[in-house]
Amino acid sequence: MPLTKPQLSIITALIAGAATVAAAYVTSSAGFVFFPNRKLERQVNDLKSRLENRSAIAGDFEWQWTGQNWLGSVTFQNLANGHINARVDMRTIKYSPSNRAIQDAFLFRSDSDGSATISGPTIHINLPVEVSPLYPKAHHASSSHMVLDADLQPVDAFAGRVRYSGDRTYSGDMILVRYRSDVRRW
Repeated sequence: MPLTKPQLSIITALIAGAATVAAAYVTSSAGFVFFPNRKLERQVNDLKSRLENRSAIAGDFEWQWTGQNWLGSVTFQNLANGHINARVDMRTIKYSPSNRAIQDAFLFRSDSDGSATISGPTIHINLPVEVSPLYPKAHHASSSHMVLDADLQPVDAFAGRVRYSGDRTYSGDMILVRYRSDVRRW
């Protein structure tokens, strides 16, 4: 007995529906997202947060050592293999009244690539540096090479331009960091 056209449509719809449900179940259990898959969602979120943290450290960061008028930069570069290179260039800053200019002199800088690793919110930096003749004199050291090793945590900070008004108006930079350094006693 041959099937009628409406019966054939119903059977075809049932087979298509069953195939869709079966395909969704198979792809969902294999890790493809057709149905909510909490395990895959956790893995994607974990990967996103690691990539966001990794990319947040790339670029040029200013290093201020204001107690001795030092100003420098630490530059991070993300490599394709997942490693992070780090380089430093620190200078001493002095105002010269004779020519009314700010002068800088090399203090220490990277002579080879250092490294940075991220573990949670902590950044560990290892920087081999070449030291200028000024540094050993100021710090009673004799080495022309050092290794800087640091563990850094994120802190709240605000930065921007500031105007100093009195007889004349000057402008400069201001950075407020919610961090208490060891040298501050007040």
